[in-house]
Amino acid sequence: MTVRVSVVMPFLAAARFLAESVESVRAQTYPHWELLLCYDGATDGSTEIARRYAALDPARIRWLEHPGHATRGASAARNLGLAAASGEYVAFLDADDVWLPHKLAEQVALLDAHPEADVLTGSTEFWHSWNDAASDAERDQVVRIGVPDGTLLRAPTMLARMLEGRVAVPCTCSLVARRAAVERAGGFEESFMRVFTDQAFYAKLFAESSVLVVDAC
Repeated sequence: MTVRVSVVMPFLAAARFLAESVESVRAQTYPHWELLLCYDGATDGSTEIARRYAALDPARIRWLEHPGHATRGASAARNLGLAAASGEYVAFLDADDVWLPHKLAEQVALLDAHPEADVLTGSTEFWHSWNDAASDAERDQVVRIGVPDGTLLRAPTMLARMLEGRVAVPCTCSLVARRAAVERAGGFEESFMRVFTDQAFYAKLFAESSVLVVDAC
């Protein structure tokens, strides 16, 4: 099967959620994906989960690690996946996040229909009620980017609006990008190991990439 989307998932201490995250990729209605599970020195049992999925679905799921089983941070782990990616599109999913089943089908179709867009990003739900606690349901919130649906922002407009505080910073799980644009930007900044890894990456990516904003979660 042809791979069009490379899904990059770094993991460190994610044993509690990793299987559910992986299953949300396997449940996608869009079939042309590969999942790159990027080990960052985990010691909590998540490595065994990742290896089990790689053995279960070897045609689509790969387990990757740094030399010497090193822990190098989230940015380096994502770059490990990017180096192994074969799809024309790249999507990111952290190991404690999940996608709805139609995510890739809808977003790939939009990027196919808009060749002028380098990146697509949308809304994200901060999901507190995953544990079925009634008190947490009130905290569920969909965070929108703050741009009308279907707007194409030419570079570097998205970056400028982020720096001015006029739009929300996209969550990595909402973003799909052309791999060529990510490579042109130089991937993630590995000196950012745990915090602001996304914003350092976006600064480079959005500085020279057009962004299609979709007001959907």
